[in-house]
Amino acid sequence: MAVAYQVRVSVPPESLDEAVSLLCRLSSHGFQELPAPRGVELVCPVAERALGETLTAALRAVPVLRGPIIEKIVQEDWMAKWRAGMQPVLVCEDIWVSPKWLAPPDTDSGRWIKIEPRMAFGTGHHETTRLAAAATATSVRAHAGSPAVIDVGTGTGILSLVADRCGAGRSIGIDTDTTCLADMAENWRENIPRAVSFAVAGCEALANACGDIVVMNVLLAHSGPLVPHARRLLRTGGTLIWSGLQNEERDRCVTIARDAGFGLTAESSEGEWWCGCFQRLDQ
Repeated sequence: MAVAYQVRVSVPPESLDEAVSLLCRLSSHGFQELPAPRGVELVCPVAERALGETLTAALRAVPVLRGPIIEKIVQEDWMAKWRAGMQPVLVCEDIWVSPKWLAPPDTDSGRWIKIEPRMAFGTGHHETTRLAAAATATSVRAHAGSPAVIDVGTGTGILSLVADRCGAGRSIGIDTDTTCLADMAENWRENIPRAVSFAVAGCEALANACGDIVVMNVLLAHSGPLVPHARRLLRTGGTLIWSGLQNEERDRCVTIARDAGFGLTAESSEGEWWCGCFQRLDQ
């Protein structure tokens, strides 16, 4: 598709992850990060001016972002350039994630998850996804049986697919964002998992004590209120994997989890991001 316009927005360093997350949800064409005097400039191509105006309006709703502006550009094969710069991602010790047109070093079907970067969040390129994927792989493989995994805020479905590759008995990915549905379906077809299902639904749609592992890779503002729901979904002694959290939010998250009936058992971090593993406590 020819690209005729682009949206530029200046982002202070502390707001980069929020802006990237927003663009991942709203743009299907990807974006480019450029150095700027006071942070980073994000450049996002759009096919039509109307799409650029929609994206601009969403970005202007975030007070700390400077701009954004719409520019008409000389048409070129921007997608080809973007693809040329993309690399497969090793999301845990033996599982690669990349689009089907970009094979990783190990193309064994059991170690390669094919995900096309589109509207939904979760391609393995963000630290939070890698943290959650590694914790999911470890938890599934350490489980005595074949655990049932619930992926809350599944996006592309990547964490459900990782759990499936690692031996989960079944994985259920749920998301309340209807724009994820097409991506879930496509990624299911591309990977043909053993026992994965996706649904546009919230936690309330699932029965009590139906899972052994709940994984959430969702920003604190949205995931914090879901922690009590996660406890309800877990069986006795079940595991909550909570990612999408910044390092400075760690103590607050541990408190939220403790108040909901969880104890911290493991933690990891990458860059500015933190992931905690919690066990459901039952007296």
